[in-house]
Amino acid sequence: MSYTFSPDLDRLVQEKMATGIYGTPEELLVQAIHALDELERRHQLLRDEVQTRIAKAGKGMSRPLDIESFKAAARAQLRPTE
Repeated sequence: MSYTFSPDLDRLVQEKMATGIYGTPEELLVQAIHALDELERRHQLLRDEVQTRIAKAGKGMSRPLDIESFKAAARAQLRPTE
């Protein structure tokens, strides 16, 4: 499989390759796709949690929102894994 990147994306690929972390552009692409999958999974979990809380609020099963705790929890869930 061959890839044709836009000049901006090609520059980014070359910068990443220059770090020596990736052996080939394909390896970089595989890692990028895995990272995207993980990000999408975390976003879906967050969306599901929001929907669950909205449903509970509609049934009177909620408490006032502590926005700072909510932000901290969201940041923790969206933080990249190592």
